[in-house]
Amino acid sequence: MPWVETVVVLGIRTVNPQYRDWIREKPCMVSHPDHLHVGMTQACHVKSRGAGGKDEGNMVPLCASAHTGPKGQHTIGIKTFQKMYDIDMKAKAAALWAEYTEWETY
Repeated sequence: MPWVETVVVLGIRTVNPQYRDWIREKPCMVSHPDHLHVGMTQACHVKSRGAGGKDEGNMVPLCASAHTGPKGQHTIGIKTFQKMYDIDMKAKAAALWAEYTEWETY
């Protein structure tokens, strides 16, 4: 695993600033014809930090409207959000982490 700066809480790495920045450089993962992209890309957790989610393998890029807008992940809930836009956030988060760790080794 490549070296990354992280914040350790109770022995668990929870915050990875470099990975968050890398996620924010990606386009919003919602590519639905009814979705209007608004705002900058945000690094969004699939499993919330409050529920024990960490950064690594647990974040996807969403624009501000997809994250917290009227039809956003936090507004309508993750299950409804994924069904509405036909996306699998957990699978995307895992794929992005694999891409990042491969990218970091070069």
